[in-house]
Amino acid sequence: MEKEKRGYLLTGENSFAEADKRAVADFYRKKFEAGERFDAVILDLTLPGGMGGKEALKKLIEIDPTVNAIVSSGYATDATMGRYQDFGFHGVIAKPYEAAELGKIVYDVIESSHVTIVDHPTEAAG
Repeated sequence: MEKEKRGYLLTGENSFAEADKRAVADFYRKKFEAGERFDAVILDLTLPGGMGGKEALKKLIEIDPTVNAIVSSGYATDATMGRYQDFGFHGVIAKPYEAAELGKIVYDVIESSHVTIVDHPTEAAG
């Protein structure tokens, strides 16, 4: 299911929480190899019976070292939430959150991944 919402295309694949551990990586790899790169992914830190966000991110980085991942959790005291960049995440959002807060985090992560190339004129050495 794909849905356009507030300028973002949301891709839904039921929940990967109950899927086997390879499903998340396989889905990402399939899209990535087809040239359908995600601007950002949101990974829950803890999924009972499923693959947690840190483990999922390791698999995604193997596929795409530039993946823009945001970690989300209701466990704000977990070290990953405080030091998310140390684990390879580009953003963090604690649950529960408002839609506007989520939108800002997603926007900031996507914008920070854009590279601006500035062409500076050089003077000829004389």
